[in-house]
Amino acid sequence: GVKYLSKVYNSEWLVENGFDAPAEVDILTEASLRTAEAEAEADANDSGAESLPSSATDLSGPSSLPECQIHADLADSPLPKVDAYHYRDLVGDTPLVDLSHLVDNTRCRVRVLAKCEFFNPGYSIKDRIVQNILNKAEAAGRLRKGMIVVAASSGNTGASTAMMCAMRGYKCIITTSPKCSKEKMDAIRAYGAQLLISPSGAKEGEPSHYMEMARLLALENPNLYFDMDQYETQSNPEGHYLTLGPEIWEQTTGSITHFVAAGSTGGTISGTGRYLKEMNPRVNCVLADPVGSIFTNYFRKGEIGTPDKFLVEGVGKGSIPGAMNFDLIDDVLPVTDQEAFNMCHRLAREEGICAGGSSGLNVHAALQLATELSEPAIIVTVMPDLGVKYLSKVYNSEWLVENGFDAPAEVDILTEASLRTAEAEAEADANDSGAESLPSSATDLSGPSSLPECQIHADLADSPLPKVDAYHYRDLVGDTPLVDLSHLVDNTRCRVRVLAKCEFFNPGYSIKDRIVQNILNKAEAAGRLRKGMIVVAASSG
Repeated sequence: GVKYLSKVYNSEWLVENGFDAPAEVDILTEASLRTAEAEAEADANDSGAESLPSSATDLSGPSSLPECQIHADLADSPLPKVDAYHYRDLVGDTPLVDLSHLVDNTRCRVRVLAKCEFFNPGYSIKDRIVQNILNKAEAAGRLRKGMIVVAASSGNTGASTAMMCAMRGYKCIITTSPKCSKEKMDAIRAYGAQLLISPSGAKEGEPSHYMEMARLLALENPNLYFDMDQYETQSNPEGHYLTLGPEIWEQTTGSITHFVAAGSTGGTISGTGRYLKEMNPRVNCVLADPVGSIFTNYFRKGEIGTPDKFLVEGVGKGSIPGAMNFDLIDDVLPVTDQEAFNMCHRLAREEGICAGGSSGLNVHAALQLATELSEPAIIVTVMPDLGVKYLSKVYNSEWLVENGFDAPAEVDILTEASLRTAEAEAEADANDSGAESLPSSATDLSGPSSLPECQIHADLADSPLPKVDAYHYRDLVGDTPLVDLSHLVDNTRCRVRVLAKCEFFNPGYSIKDRIVQNILNKAEAAGRLRKGMIVVAASSG
């Protein structure tokens, strides 16, 4: 749906094309607030347990969920059980991809692995903390039916909160800054939340700053508003301690030596770092920090200092959040906006990974660390969110140039020089045996089901490092989850299950990855597609 925010989820486009648009969300009207207050008060007078969503009692994250989540009213159904989930239960268990072939280090063997956190239901790492914060608040009775959830967010926590509030039946208000990408703002609105944007130039601590807007709103009526308070609550790092840390430990079979992650709230590096250091105190936690953030200066000198402008979203800060624990951080690596954005474009053009700006920042820092090491190591970082959320910024050449950055070179394959080079490469390859030039995946025509569990880059085969559960990004096609939508069925005559495959969990976020993979694999195996040739495709998108 993120691909259609300008159409399907855009009210103006719908009306212009003759469709009915959903009602505008305005939770702060007097009538809406009176209704919410009445519901919250009534729920507070009840025992509370009945009104909690079924997921509220699970505080340990997705790792403790049973393999098959079937809607409760189908428990006595004569239909057989199936391997299907509620969409909300797909948080976590994200794949680990191998980027070791990008490492420039001739002194020792180093692996760089990255968690694809955009494979979470809300396409970002923030699903983990939002799930934990809401679960704990519901279980403790601090969040009840009728209450309004309020969250200050640079974008991803807001989208995750809006999504999970839609799942659980809460009204939701998100406050953010003008720095937030249009795509993330539109996604928040698409989930039915009300979005409040702070004025441009508002400084942290001022009432007009988006963080203060949420805090002050929640203080107006604590019985009506529940503040996610992601920057201060310890439920934030706990969400990563319970899920991301154990996943990384298991996927690397306990062999991780370094964890690299940027911080905004500090929850990712603090929660994950705490778990990893409990398992092995020698694990190094390295904070990747955008130049302009105060974290680097605070870590090195113990001084907060004055923040400067930086444009990578969702990382860095101008104050020290309560969720950040510097005692767990061993080093800080500053990264410029340009370096982060360059890495985003490199990942997209060389690896087929379209990830957000913070992903570029994290991967750049991880690769920089890898070049500096003198002993074998396994470095794990995170790619926090989807690049499709930044098509109007990070992947927009006009925006990059307007903000003083170098934009990637325009692609023009049909120039005479480019065509001559391609023809020469294709002719040379045709004269070879052919086998050497085929990608390693070309011989596999049966799809991902036949792939071994661990795909490690070929030049690391003789590495003394232990094997890990990591994949090449191209090998993640298929094996998409099946979700249960049976509760939407309006049929009182018989029990019917409706299940849907989430094909947007493919690497290219669509079902088309399956056919493209097969077409290219077969063409390579048959020698019809060789190195130097240009692939042409007619497509609706």
